[in-house]
Amino acid sequence: MGQQLYETEPTYRACIDRCSQLLLPRLGMDLRDVLLSRGDTARAERALEGIVVVLCALFSTEYALATLLMEWGVRPSLMLGHSMGEYVAATLAGTLELPDALGLIVERARLMGTVGAGEMMSARLPEAELLPLLPPELSLAAVNGPTHCVVSGPVEAVRGFRQVLAERGVEHQLLHLTSAGHSAMLDAILPAFIGYLRGVALHQPRIPFLSNVTGQPITDAQAVSPEYWARHLRQTVRFAEGLQHLLADPEMLLVEVGPGHGLTSLVRAQVPLERAQGVWNTIRHVYTQEPDDLVLAACVARLWLSGGEVDWGRLHGSGRRRVSLPTYPFERVRHWYTPPASREHPSREVSRRRDMADWFYVPSWKRTPLPRPDTRQGQHASWLVFCQDRTLAGAVSEALAREGRGSRTVSPGPEYRELDEHHVELVPSSPEHLRQLLQRLAERGEAPAHVLYLWPLERAVDGHTGYLSLVHLIQALEETRRGLPVRLTVAAEGLFDVSGQEALEPSQALLLGPCMVAPQEYPGLGVRCVDVSGVLATRGAAALSGLLVREAMATTAERMAAYRGERRWAQTYEPLRLESSPDQRPLRERGVYLLTGGFGRIGFWLAEQLATSCQARIVLVSRSPFPERGQWRELAATTSDEMLRRRLQKMLELEAKGALFQVEQADVADAQAMAGVLARAEAAFGRVDGILHAAGVTQSESSLSLLRDLDAQAVRRAAAEQFHAKVEGTRVLEQLLEGRAFDFCLLFSSNAAVLGGLGQCAYTAANAFLDAFAARRAQLGDSRWISATWDGWRFPGEEGRSTQSSLDVFALAPDESPEVFRRVVTQVDSPQVVVSKGELLARVAFWVHGEGLAAATPQARPEPAETEAGKLALEAESCTEVEHEMVRIWQAVMGIRSIQVHDNLFQLGGHSLLATQILSRIRERFQVSLPFRRLFEVPTVQGMAAAVQELLDAGRQESEPAPQATATVDILSLLQGLPETRPPSSEE
Repeated sequence: MGQQLYETEPTYRACIDRCSQLLLPRLGMDLRDVLLSRGDTARAERALEGIVVVLCALFSTEYALATLLMEWGVRPSLMLGHSMGEYVAATLAGTLELPDALGLIVERARLMGTVGAGEMMSARLPEAELLPLLPPELSLAAVNGPTHCVVSGPVEAVRGFRQVLAERGVEHQLLHLTSAGHSAMLDAILPAFIGYLRGVALHQPRIPFLSNVTGQPITDAQAVSPEYWARHLRQTVRFAEGLQHLLADPEMLLVEVGPGHGLTSLVRAQVPLERAQGVWNTIRHVYTQEPDDLVLAACVARLWLSGGEVDWGRLHGSGRRRVSLPTYPFERVRHWYTPPASREHPSREVSRRRDMADWFYVPSWKRTPLPRPDTRQGQHASWLVFCQDRTLAGAVSEALAREGRGSRTVSPGPEYRELDEHHVELVPSSPEHLRQLLQRLAERGEAPAHVLYLWPLERAVDGHTGYLSLVHLIQALEETRRGLPVRLTVAAEGLFDVSGQEALEPSQALLLGPCMVAPQEYPGLGVRCVDVSGVLATRGAAALSGLLVREAMATTAERMAAYRGERRWAQTYEPLRLESSPDQRPLRERGVYLLTGGFGRIGFWLAEQLATSCQARIVLVSRSPFPERGQWRELAATTSDEMLRRRLQKMLELEAKGALFQVEQADVADAQAMAGVLARAEAAFGRVDGILHAAGVTQSESSLSLLRDLDAQAVRRAAAEQFHAKVEGTRVLEQLLEGRAFDFCLLFSSNAAVLGGLGQCAYTAANAFLDAFAARRAQLGDSRWISATWDGWRFPGEEGRSTQSSLDVFALAPDESPEVFRRVVTQVDSPQVVVSKGELLARVAFWVHGEGLAAATPQARPEPAETEAGKLALEAESCTEVEHEMVRIWQAVMGIRSIQVHDNLFQLGGHSLLATQILSRIRERFQVSLPFRRLFEVPTVQGMAAAVQELLDAGRQESEPAPQATATVDILSLLQGLPETRPPSSEE
C-alpha cells in the first residue's frame, strides 16, 4: 500500500517513518513491516488480522499522502472523512496533533476489542425503508448514499437480518470487519473513551472539515469537545449528507486521499455523468497493477486540467525532469477510422420479437461432424488427466502417447501423494492439494495446456463435491497458467437429454455452472463439457479415450457436446410458438396453488395474478415469519413496516374479491416442515392443483462474486446458499409430491443456465440443475414438471427505468409477465422452456460460444476497407490463437482489413490482464451497480467494444450531451493510465 511512493517520494517517506516511530511503543512492531515488503511476511500477515494495525496503516497512508499533495500545492478548501477518516482530516486541520491522533486510534481500537465480536453489512435500501426493518440489536452505522446504508451489531443478529433482506430481495453484503463500529455495542466503552479524550489536547480547526455526526461543517465547539468525538465513535456516519454539502458547490473538485476508490465510487454513484469527471482517486485499487506514481500523477494532472491549483515547481523539484518527445513527421495521412453513423451494442442489435408468441424456445440437439484436432498445438504441450479408473486412465495415456504427448494422472485419495512421475493422488475437495499440484508442475516447467476432468464420468465424486472440485481446479489453473491458454474438458454421463433414453442424473448438471461461467471470467481458459452416456459401456475404454482426446483438441465453438454411440451432437434451441389461443390446460377457477418463495418479488407478483385471474386459494411459503391472520387487518392500518403494510393491504383487497391466502413459515429444503405445509394446505383447501417453486437467492454477495475473488470457504458458502432452495428444496418437493395428483409443478429457473454470467457460477449451476431435474421427471412420465428459464422481470413502478444491460433490454414488463406465465403453465408440454424476448440463438452465440459481434448482429456489416490510410501493418510472428481472434474482432469493429499483431502488443501481462484492466476502468468510470451486472458477462475480448458502447449509450441517456463529444470524453477516460497505451488525441 503506497510502497512505490515510499521509495520515490521523500515527503511521503518521512511521514510514514514518523508515524511508524510514534506507533512502535504502542504496537510493539514496526508499521513499515506491514506497509512495505520487508521483514517477516508471515508476522506482518498475522498482524493485519488485528483491527488496530489496519487502522494505523490506513491513517498513516492517508496522512502521508495528504501531506505530499499539500506540498505539491494541492491544498484542500474543505475536507470530508468517513468514520476514522475524520481523524485524518482533524489532524491535517490542526485539531489533533499527530502523536495524539495515533494514540487515539490505538486506544479506540483497544476499547472496541473489549466489547466482543460483531459484524457490519451494507444494504441497498434508503434509510427510511431500512430503519423499520432493523431489529433492536442492530444499529444504523452509516448512510453513504440515498440507497446505500450500513448496519452494525452482534454477529448472530447481523446474520439473521441477512435472511430478512434476502427474503425481500434486497441487495446486501457483509463487510470484511470483525467489529461492530457505530453500534450500540460500543455504549459500554464510551465513558472510558471520553476519559482518555480529556487528556488529549484539542484545537480549533485551521482548515474546515465536515462532521460525520451532523453532515455539516464542524464547529469550533464540537472540534474541542471530548463528548463530540465520543458521539463520532458511536453515532451513524452521515457521509451522504456531508457529500451533498460538498456537491452544493458546483466548482468543487473531489480527490480521494487513501488506498483504492471506495469513496470515489460512492460519490460517482450519486452525481450526474458530467460531474463525475471531477472526482478522482490517488492510489490504485488492490486488484489493479498500475504503478503508484503513475496513478497519483494522473490524478494531479486531471485535477490541474479541471482548474485545480498545482505548484509545479515543488512537484518537479522532487526529481522529475522534462523529457523531449519524438518528433512527428506530419505526413497528412490519417490512421484511424470513421465510426458509422449509428452503432449499438450487439445485445441491442439482437432483434426483439414483437409477437409474444415468438418468445419461447425449447432445448434441442443437432448432429455435428466429429471434431478435427487443432494442428497448431505444439507436441510439447502437457496433459493432466483426472481419472480414477486405471483401465480408462491407461487408455487415455496410450491415446495421448500416439499423438506424441505426455500426461499425468490424478486420482482421488485420502491425502496428497505423488505415487510416481506420472500419477498423483489428492483429496478431491481440497483446493490446497490442487494448488500444490499445479504449482509444482509450473515450477518444473510442466504446467498443463490440456486438462481432462473425468471424475464425474466415473462417479468418483458426487455432484456437489464434483462442482466444488471443478471450481477449485479452475481457480488453481488460473493462478498458475500465467496468461497462457489452457483447455479444460469435462466429461460426464447422464448430463443431457439427447435421445430421451439416457439415465439422467440432475446433480451432474451442477458442473455446467463453472463450465459456462469460467471462460467468461477467465479469457484464455477454454472449457467444454461433454456427455458420453453409454460410450464406455458399449464401446470400451480405448474408443472412449480416443474420442475424449480428439474432443479436447478440437477447435469447435460449442461449449456443450454429447456423444451417443458414434455420433456427436451439439446443443441448440428451437422456437416454440405459443399463441394466445384458448388454454390447453386452463388454470382452475378457485384452484389451490402453493408458492415457495412466496414473498419474493416474483412469488408475490404471481400470487396477485393468480388471485385476480381465478380467485385462487394461495399458499405462500416463506422462511421469514409473518403475522397471524387475526392481526392482518389491524397491522394493515397501523404498522410502520411499509412493505408489510402494502402486502397485507393487497392480500385483504384480493380476499374481498374472492381469493384466499394462507401463509406458511417453512424452509423449502426442510422435508418435515414442508410435509406439514402440504398437510395443512390440503386440510384447508383440498387437493393442491399447482406448485410454483420460486424460492431462491439472487441478490447476495455470492451471486455477484467472481471466482478469482472467492476463497475456498466462500466457494462452499456460495454453493450452499445457491443450492439450498433450488437443489435441496426441489428434491424435497419431489419426495413430498410423489403419489399426489397435481396439474403442474413449475420450477423457476434463470437464463443464467443458458447464457451464464460473470459472478454467477453457483447461481448458473443451481438453475442448470432445475432444467436437468425437469428433464428427468419428464422421462418418468407420471407427472408434469416444467423448468422455465426467465430473463429479468420488471414490476409496477419500474416501467420508466433506463435500459442499461441486456437483462434490462429483454426484461418482461409488468403487463407482459402474467400472460407469459399463463402460456407457459397452460400450453407447454416440454420439460424445459426458455423465455427470451430477444433472438435466443444470437445471444447464445455471443455470450456462450464467443462468436463475436457478427454472430450477434443480424444486419450485414460493410467489408473492411483496404486503403493506405486504413492500414495498421504491424509485425506478426508466432501469434497465438487469442491474438488471431483479437485481430479478427478488431477487423470487424474498425472496418479495417489489414491488421496484424506485433509481438509487443500482448506484453501488457497477457490477454486476461488486458481484459481485466479494461473492464476495471469501465467499472470505475461508470460506477456499475446491480442493474448493470449482466453487462459484465463479457465472455472474451469480443465483448469489450460492445460493453464500452453500451456504457457510453447508457451514460448518454442520462446526460444527453452531443453524442460525438460524449464518446470522445468517455473513451479518453477509459484508456488513460493503461500501461504503454497512448490515449487518442482529441481529434481521433
